[in-house]
Order: sequence, then structure tokens, then C-alpha cells
Amino acid sequence: MRTIKVARTLARRKAMAKFNFKKVKGQRQYKKWNEWEVEDFVVGTLVEVGQDQFGKTNYIIELLETSMEDLEVGKNFCLNSCGSLDYKMEDVEIGTVIRVEYEGQVELEKGPFKGKLAHTVDLQIASDADVKEEDLPPAHDEEDDEEMGL
Repeated sequence: MRTIKVARTLARRKAMAKFNFKKVKGQRQYKKWNEWEVEDFVVGTLVEVGQDQFGKTNYIIELLETSMEDLEVGKNFCLNSCGSLDYKMEDVEIGTVIRVEYEGQVELEKGPFKGKLAHTVDLQIASDADVKEEDLPPAHDEEDDEEMGL
């Protein structure tokens, strides 16, 4: 029986050797919540929702903007699970542009984890609303600055 399993495994490996694989969206960047500072943020397009090796949800975004210098815009970034983020991400769809800002830790006041610290984040979702020119503030002109002595 073991011989048959080994033969099948070897046959699969040989068949897979015919293909060249590459990562579709590139390397993922990652930063533990403990390494974030209050007001650190990321802005990106949600490209995937998955699970880590512990069965916890993680969110992969294509990074468009960030306040953290050690992250590279244009690459994928993994947002790890935390209760605050998981709750707010329930209805967010793939392709949505989101902004996640770290708000620090708070002590939980009730439930099974009462007294423990939990990471909190603010989640904002980009709207598709059109910006009308009449809604924008008046254009700023350098000549106006000179006239006003600025």
C-alpha cells in the first residue's frame, strides 16, 4: 500500500515539473499589529481574503499609499486578523479601496477576554461619488499670495 502512495507522489511531482510557476501578484508585505504606531495607515485595493495557518482571517490589499516608510507602494500587503478589523470588514467586497488606520490598543471591558488588550483600527471605504468642480474650494494662485504679502 505504501509503495503505491510513494509511486503516486513521484508521478505527481514529475507531472508538476512540466510547469513553471510564478507568483501572480508578487511578494506580500506584512507587519505585526504590535509594530504599528498610532495613526499609521495603509490605503489599498482589497484583492484577497484568506486564512493563515492558524485559521484566522487575513486581508490582502494592493498597497496604494501608506504612512509607513518600510512598506513599498504597489506591492501586496497582508492585514492580519484583529476583532476590530474583522467586524468592520464583514461587508467589504473584493476590489474595494480601503483605508485602515491603527488606533492603538484598548482594554476589553466584557466577554471572555475581559481585561485583555485588543488592537483597534479605523476602517474607511472609498466612495465612488463624483466630485463636481463647483464643490471644490477655489483654486489657489501664487499671484494672490504675492498681492497679500504671503
